[in-house]
Amino acid sequence: MKRIKYVLPDITTTTTTSNGAVEVDDTTIIVDDVSSFSQDDIILIEERGCELNEIRSISSISGSTFTLSAGLTFPHKDEITITKISYDEYKIEKSEVGVTYIEFATGNLDYSNKYNNIEVLDDTTTGSDNYYYKVYYVNSVSVTEAFQATLNKEENFSFISLTAFRAESKFSTADVTDATMAAALYSGMEWIQDAAFNTMTLTTTDQDNIFDLELEGMNIADWFGEGEVNKKAVVVYEVSNEGDYLNYSKNYLISKILQDTRRIVFKSDLPTSNRTLIMKIPVTFKPNDEIAVALRSINRLIATNYILMNVDTSKIKSGVTSWSAGGTNVNRDLNALRDSIDKNISEANRIISSVLKIYMKKTKLRSRRSSLNRNYSSGMNRGGSGGYM
Repeated sequence: MKRIKYVLPDITTTTTTSNGAVEVDDTTIIVDDVSSFSQDDIILIEERGCELNEIRSISSISGSTFTLSAGLTFPHKDEITITKISYDEYKIEKSEVGVTYIEFATGNLDYSNKYNNIEVLDDTTTGSDNYYYKVYYVNSVSVTEAFQATLNKEENFSFISLTAFRAESKFSTADVTDATMAAALYSGMEWIQDAAFNTMTLTTTDQDNIFDLELEGMNIADWFGEGEVNKKAVVVYEVSNEGDYLNYSKNYLISKILQDTRRIVFKSDLPTSNRTLIMKIPVTFKPNDEIAVALRSINRLIATNYILMNVDTSKIKSGVTSWSAGGTNVNRDLNALRDSIDKNISEANRIISSVLKIYMKKTKLRSRRSSLNRNYSSGMNRGGSGGYM
């Protein structure tokens, strides 16, 4: 299994504003200014990051009215932003040796994606870091493609590398494929995210581009097991004064997260006028470097359970106590298999207890220009029951 992630294309600066609300299935939009738009342009209706945004092409322009290629999926209020975009689709090709590529996946670009990513899962038997993937942006109207990058061995999907996990688990490539190993490691990472980390919610109405994150002694978590804080783990969105989720994600505007000083720096001032800025930040009780070894051990234990539960027992006999080490007569002791799974869960829970504690405090987000924005409750533990899913 391979999770392919690649950043969405930048949108243009060519914008206009709608003049009047529109309803579901409407095929026309009246706008304030059509001078920078032409027939066959592709447009993004609502801002990037808005959970209700949608993509259409302009079939024709008459006066101040755009006629769209298809009816609208969502209703939209008056004075929404409409932006010309260069690409509306993606294409991904794959190759075993990086020479001959075949088309693997196509789809529509999702400009509301919370991490500002194209995200595609290759769960075929060959989906792994051993394969190369080419990513293209596509304009479906002009039928043009823009090659972006070739991806290989670029994905971090756990707190332990695939190579190290294979060496420590003793599972051969003949018995357990790289795709299965990657899926197992990913399941371990998800278990850690649920059990070891909290999600802290911070909010403010004060506009600034640098904010101090008052985490009450907590640390920003290494959410993806990359050995560093990844800004894509922080979900940022704005809410209007009426409570509408106008812009679900603005994490693409994050310039840098400063772990030591607990600051977040944006590329421009936020929030937008008359909106509230909300950040959801994964946090941990101890510094990442103090718990890295523990999280690595947990990841390995849960990944091993995934393999024990999903691979033919005859192929993993050497990893289970009391099974024969070879020969034709293999004692497939299912009790031993269950015992191994239970012991792994118990050990994972024992380790997690060393990095976890109950937490419930008020938190706040301060800008450079204000002493206090707003108080509210942090997220409670997002999981941590210890069960393996």
